[in-house]
Amino acid sequence: MTQMKKLTASFVIIASLILFNSCSKSTSNPVETIAPATWTQVSSGLISNNRVNTLIASGTDLFAGMDGGVFLSTNNGTNWIAVDSGLPDIPEVHCFTVLPASSGSISNLFAGTYSGVYHSSNNGTSWINVGLLNNFINCLAVSSSKIFAGTATGVLLSTDNGTSWVSVNTGLTDSIVYSLTVSGTNLFAGTSDGVFISPNSGTSWSAVSSGLSNQLTVYSFVVSGMNLFAATWGGGVYLSTNNGTTWSAVNTGLTDTYVFALATTGTNLFAGTGIGVFLSTSNGTSWAAVDSGLTESFSIHLAVVSFAVLGSNLFAGTAEGVWKRPLSE
Repeated sequence: MTQMKKLTASFVIIASLILFNSCSKSTSNPVETIAPATWTQVSSGLISNNRVNTLIASGTDLFAGMDGGVFLSTNNGTNWIAVDSGLPDIPEVHCFTVLPASSGSISNLFAGTYSGVYHSSNNGTSWINVGLLNNFINCLAVSSSKIFAGTATGVLLSTDNGTSWVSVNTGLTDSIVYSLTVSGTNLFAGTSDGVFISPNSGTSWSAVSSGLSNQLTVYSFVVSGMNLFAATWGGGVYLSTNNGTTWSAVNTGLTDTYVFALATTGTNLFAGTGIGVFLSTSNGTSWAAVDSGLTESFSIHLAVVSFAVLGSNLFAGTAEGVWKRPLSE
């Protein structure tokens, strides 16, 4: 655990350093020309200057996971309230997932922290630990009634709402799993050794990183139809159209290749980087910065580490709270 805390601290230091750097633009293809989006900060009630590690929309509610706990907004981010009863004193919430409930019931919300997984069945009013207490939870994913947790020691699976967990790591050569996503019947894991795929709920894994340069660390995935996008540390965005068998870089116009988060809605693909938000309307073929108004108190750029789409708005989680812009822009 101590080693992972040091890794996290190093990650934050590195992320802070790259805020002041960017890669040169590619000129091999034309860059998209998109009208600047206007962002507004919506952080009333949040802990000030606290990094928003993760965002998730559940119904009409929006949850923010921070180093200081879980916060809920029921009015599109205008106001936030703490909903952290039952969480540890220093929760450090890093990820969320929702397990849909039966018709008429409130969905089950799960939060991954640096000290286990917590479950709320009442919209965050209260939380209970459901295991993995000594585990550093990087990511969560749901497939049907199965919950997967990506940790510093591999992937764990629960089929009973987190009551019990089993390791599902056969073939997974990198134990530190940073991201998980489900596409059809396949489960994908992003590691510092590239991408792995499991067609059988984690029973076995195989590497699918052909085309990913230098075995890049994969911090986020997003699925759009038959396209699977991967956000990498230092390599930008990669696209696979064949379930990860091969990958190709799609970075033209992406002037920062340290990508923390991805989101998609309709034909729009968003990338959150160390210097703001980029948009592609061409499946990553080209990108344009859309970060007008997205600034921080000590620099001209603001790192974007998480996204959520709720209704007609895109929300971005940053080191200085939550920001919002209408998708209509």
